[in-house]
Amino acid sequence: ALWCILVFLLSGADVQPNTLVGRVIAMLVILEGVVIVSMFIAFVTAFHLRGGQRVNKKNLKNHIVICGWTPKARRIIRQLQSEDIRSKRPLVLLADLPENPIPEEDVYFVSGDPTRDEALRKAGIEKAYGAIVLADDKSENPDARSLLITLAVERLNPRVYTSVEVYDPENICHLERADADEIICLNQFGEYLILQSSVSHGISKLFASLLNFGEGDEIYRIPVPSQYVGRTFRQAFLDIGGKRECILIAAERDGEIMVNPKGAYTLQNGDYLFVISPEEPAFEPEGLAQALA
Repeated sequence: ALWCILVFLLSGADVQPNTLVGRVIAMLVILEGVVIVSMFIAFVTAFHLRGGQRVNKKNLKNHIVICGWTPKARRIIRQLQSEDIRSKRPLVLLADLPENPIPEEDVYFVSGDPTRDEALRKAGIEKAYGAIVLADDKSENPDARSLLITLAVERLNPRVYTSVEVYDPENICHLERADADEIICLNQFGEYLILQSSVSHGISKLFASLLNFGEGDEIYRIPVPSQYVGRTFRQAFLDIGGKRECILIAAERDGEIMVNPKGAYTLQNGDYLFVISPEEPAFEPEGLAQALA
């Protein structure tokens, strides 16, 4: 009876051995096939649960590498995957952990120390668009560790746009020397926000809304569209506000940001605009292409 059940369920064979020895051998072959298939399924399942730990560096480029794992990393990843962002990029989480802490998210995972060149290369840092360095809240000196990661990232890819979290405002100058593109000191920012909220009530809720993708409008940085080159900031402000659900709030030139510039501030090629919009705006194909470059 056991033989008949196994043959019917597992082999589907029409020809059956007549001898006892033949049936035993055939049963072992069938069970061996079941074991091999089960092992293969288990391997594939484990691979996906680990988030595809091996990154194919040949196909991965223009991605964002998140260096380090803290609870805020999960929220950052979900924000970067918001439907409001048109120019989504692949995400790679590089953390000194044995397995992917967020297998449910659409993110590549690389196990390794972000301060090590080898780990950064595995994460494809040399072809990355950006890097986010998160302060290690378990480290005795998190800012020193962030500095080491930034130095390693910038050495391997000086073109990468590096955003670094720092705890102590006095360490900002050290990260500036390491060529970090943007340095975010949450403690300092929090102090400014508390100060402003004591004068302009409700401003903390305003900033929370503007900085949170998926909830209302957000702030976006876009290359100046060609139709506004040579026009004043105010002309662009009136035109954009009249034709789109956008509010122009600032312009950037050579790394310097001007909020609501006064007078005849004329926009030039290479400038960037900051707008408040419900989703990332696309003014023109060439402008969007520059934003994605």
